Amino acid sequence: MSFEPIYVNCVLFTEDFENIVFLHKTSGPKFLLNKYNYVGGKQEPGEKTIESIQREIKEEAGIDIDSSLLFSVAYKEFEKDGKQYKLENFGAVVPSSILSQAYTAEKEEVFFRNTKDVLMDFFTNPNDFNNDFKDIFKNALEKVPDEQRNKNYSTLSFFLIEIIFHCLEKFNFKLRD
Repeated sequence: MSFEPIYVNCVLFTEDFENIVFLHKTSGPKFLLNKYNYVGGKQEPGEKTIESIQREIKEEAGIDIDSSLLFSVAYKEFEKDGKQYKLENFGAVVPSSILSQAYTAEKEEVFFRNTKDVLMDFFTNPNDFNNDFKDIFKNALEKVPDEQRNKNYSTLSFFLIEIIFHCLEKFNFKLRD
């Protein structure tokens, strides 16, 4: 039986949901090149997906994330450019003191930025982002564990973000050609 790697990525939120970590892809699958995406990569033989995302976060952003902070967001299989892919998305709500230490540990530039600014950039220049950027973000918000949501989730900024996504879906606003 051959090993079929699963690609993993993670939406990394600060505990106040004011900032996220993401990167600019310069390697990996062709359809992700030169796009903004979440930290992630490919599972290695013998790894569980949770171990893969922890390793990728360390390799790409230089920070250690405890597995207890990670939560599963979605899993999907898809075909792109004639190749089959498996992808598991994770989320994590991480103390600002840890997440703000993210840096470019490999060749792909890592960003620690204000969440609202990132979303405004997405709405202004959607072709600069991975096609699934918005959906992964929205799914991660929905999957934030209740104990973290109760303390921090109900900030005004996230209420507004959810309203924006709702309106976009309601009016079938098309961000791409």
